[in-house]
Amino acid sequence: MKTTLFFAIALALFALVALAAADEKTASNGDVAVNVQGTSGKITFWIPERSDKKYTLTFDSLCETGGGDCLNTFANQEFTFSTPATVSFNNISSKLVSFDSTIATGSQSGVKLTADLYVFLESGNYTVGDQTFYAVENAFKWSVNVSGWVFANAANKLELTMGLQHPSYKASWDATNYTLSYTNEAAVLQFAKTATYDNSQEKAVEVTTKVMGSNVAIVMAFSAAESSIWYDPQVTVATAAASSASSFLFSLAAHLVSLLW
Repeated sequence: MKTTLFFAIALALFALVALAAADEKTASNGDVAVNVQGTSGKITFWIPERSDKKYTLTFDSLCETGGGDCLNTFANQEFTFSTPATVSFNNISSKLVSFDSTIATGSQSGVKLTADLYVFLESGNYTVGDQTFYAVENAFKWSVNVSGWVFANAANKLELTMGLQHPSYKASWDATNYTLSYTNEAAVLQFAKTATYDNSQEKAVEVTTKVMGSNVAIVMAFSAAESSIWYDPQVTVATAAASSASSFLFSLAAHLVSLLW
């Protein structure tokens, strides 16, 4: 096992940055293809010889509940991104790309969405608090920061909604552990249960899903903040599965590294 669904999300996030355009665009290096539909916010990627197996991600919306402002599509968002750099993430050699986008919708102006994307160049363990996580080569980890959103009401939530579609297998959501898994796929998506608000305060994040076979709608609801919200999901895999490379998503990960870098 060398990937989780987080890795696929991160792959698609970087694909969006690398191929960002208002019109549909496809890139391929013969090993993998990535298609970005700029008018729908939909990203699809696949291995050409298995075009019947396409993985799809959609960024659906970023909206404040309770009648607040709402960005109902990411299709026309422009991103700027840094040159990939080799860094050490908790003593694990990694590639890092940072990218950001400025959001203006309704009464909001100057809202900034910033994401850091790490690609692990080697396998290793790292610790956050009292938890140990297992990173594997070609795996992806990301964090996201939203700053400058002015809440209409402190009781409201800021909801980020994504859609995920696996090409083959049925999804299963564990509401207790905040994990999303797939039948016959050695991949698990682990959501963080807290976020950092205003650079200091930890608050719970509500994650809900609607599973329809292999299609999953995911909503992450953040509490109100004065200045910023930082969401930092951790990547982990079962140690017994770490040596297996049979995952369809891992195959995409290995090829996408060569396409994007």
